[in-house]
Amino acid sequence: MAVWTVFEPEETVTGEAGWSERVVLVREAFAWRALFFAPLVLLANRLWLAAFAYVVIEAALLAAYVRFELGTGFLAVLLIPHLFVALELPTLRRLKLVRLGFEEAGVVSADGAEAAERRFFETRLGGSVAPGPVLGLFPEAVRR
Repeated sequence: MAVWTVFEPEETVTGEAGWSERVVLVREAFAWRALFFAPLVLLANRLWLAAFAYVVIEAALLAAYVRFELGTGFLAVLLIPHLFVALELPTLRRLKLVRLGFEEAGVVSADGAEAAERRFFETRLGGSVAPGPVLGLFPEAVRR
């Protein structure tokens, strides 16, 4: 089972039109794709400041490698920023959402993203969500 942290805008009213479309789930797990494609993952998640810091750190490490003629073993040090991004991507996403005015609405544990969304909306609306057509990423919330 995976764990997701749920965020929603501070001014959101539960049950308001379009409320479910503004809810964001952040998976709390190691980001394997970030281990291999860190700058692309940062850009895909619109983490501009983190992407800029990543480029500056990598450039500084490469400059040190060239300037001081370090051995080939130093090239492994270039992987440290990749590992950091892979470990801290959920934290970076959470910090960005908080800065944008989102607040943490809860934590959900489920087998997949769709199950996590369903579980959150069932709990938030105080009942079970009726199965039906899916609009966007979130199922249409209906009270019984």
